[in-house]
Amino acid sequence: MKMLIVPMCSAAENVTFDGVTQTAREWANQRGLCWETAKKRRQRGASWDEALRSGLRRTSFNAFIGQKLLSRPNVQHAS
Repeated sequence: MKMLIVPMCSAAENVTFDGVTQTAREWANQRGLCWETAKKRRQRGASWDEALRSGLRRTSFNAFIGQKLLSRPNVQHAS
């Protein structure tokens, strides 16, 4: 059986960016992120820098769905 190692991820953990130290939750709030988003990113193996990066991460699945929606022909319904 293969063991999965999950990085430590505490909202109270001190994280330092550019010489400024705050808790992980404070960084998430300051960057406009929900703490749960940052936490899940860390649990998936992201560094603190990656986990606390704001903005939607575009995956190939998101791009695929977006292209499918954009390429749909206009459907007219009979009234």
